[in-house]
Amino acid sequence: MAGGRAAAQGHEVLFVETSHFLGGHVLRLVREGRRRSLLQRLLASERVAPGITAAKAVNLAPWGHKLAPACRLNNALTARRLRRLVAALPQPAVAWLYDPCATGLAARLDVAFTVYDCVDDYAEQTRGDARRRALVTA
Repeated sequence: MAGGRAAAQGHEVLFVETSHFLGGHVLRLVREGRRRSLLQRLLASERVAPGITAAKAVNLAPWGHKLAPACRLNNALTARRLRRLVAALPQPAVAWLYDPCATGLAARLDVAFTVYDCVDDYAEQTRGDARRRALVTA
């Protein structure tokens, strides 16, 4: 599991999951009967292994991977949430990010270090969209 070695070294790992636009999640909450389960997954952090906690990024503004202002707002909201989570974790804490648009979070968190785990070539997945390409390659 990603972050397992950092946790084994005594670091508390906060794994930040990429999340889709919050409006889409709210629509699913209304349509489906699993309201509590989905709401918990959106708002709560979850202990997934010893030393590893997972939390979803906050994406209140739509088109966060296309428009820079939406990306900045989503990052600011996510940073605020993650700072509270990090403060409650045993130290030293490590932030583990996958979202290329969330790399700006690194300077906003009070962690020992941040890992940006680039598992895909996001720039190639933008399908020629110049705005998206600029955001994921920044």
